[in-house]
This record gives sequence, structure tokens and C-alpha cells, in this order.
Amino acid sequence: HPNADVAPGLLNVSVRETAWLGSQEAPDRLAALLRLRVRGGEESDLIALFQGGGIVEVVAVLERLSGLEASPGGSYFGVLTEGPEGVLLFDRETRSLPVPRIGEVGDFEWSPDEAWVALVTPEAVYLDLAERRQFGNRARLRRLRLVAEDLAWRAVFVS
Repeated sequence: HPNADVAPGLLNVSVRETAWLGSQEAPDRLAALLRLRVRGGEESDLIALFQGGGIVEVVAVLERLSGLEASPGGSYFGVLTEGPEGVLLFDRETRSLPVPRIGEVGDFEWSPDEAWVALVTPEAVYLDLAERRQFGNRARLRRLRLVAEDLAWRAVFVS
């Protein structure tokens, strides 16, 4: 790393997960979930966005992260956390998207058209309208009386 000399306490960086952002035909950004280990044994997680061979943005979080996932068209991405909300959501420019206050989210999944994000809590599944970064708008939030641990959107074709 070019800044290794100014971070002498950094022991190693491991790539935990990656996700491509941008259109499916031409993904142009790579989101990477990284774990850094420093002297003293402490570890911290962060998300780095790469484009054109260099880092364009870093999102530092003081919680453990997992489950990095991009939306199908690469406009959004999210990650699960050990924090109270359970999930952090972003657009491809790393602007944070508000998460509705629905309890701890254990999983999430983007709809194929990126219009919705499904959020799984221990009590229900919620659908939140993603359009124009309107997460958290109660008028657009839908509660499904389903209990789930994992989600997958499937297209249904009717002729």
C-alpha cells in the first residue's frame, strides 16, 4: 500500500467480500469489504470503493461487517452490521441511505429492478421503496407477515 510508511501499526489487510457496482454490461466500481489488523491484535472493518485501479472512497465503520451485496444494476449496495440497525445501505457514490426503524435487520435483498429492498427482521419482512433514495419513508414501507432468515427475488413471467 502506498501509505504503509505512515501506518506502521498496520499488520495486514484481508479482503472479506467484494461486489461490482455499475451496469451489468459495464461495472465500473468495485466495493470491497476489508478487515484491517493492527498491532495489539485489534481488527476493524471498512468498505473501500475502487475505480480505475485506485481507491475512490472509504467507509469506515466501528462494527463488524458481513454480507456485502450490490443491487442487480449496481446502483446501491449494503452490508450487515453488528450494530442496532443490523444493516447499512448506500448508493454507488457511498451516500448513506436511511434505514427504517423496524428492529434489527438480519438480511436484505434488492429487487431485480432496484425499485425495492426487502429487509428481514425476526418478526417480519419489510419492503422499502428504493426509488430516489426514499428509504425510511413510512408511506412507502410495506410489512409482510412472513418470518424468514434468507431472501431471494424471483422473476415471474405471465403470458
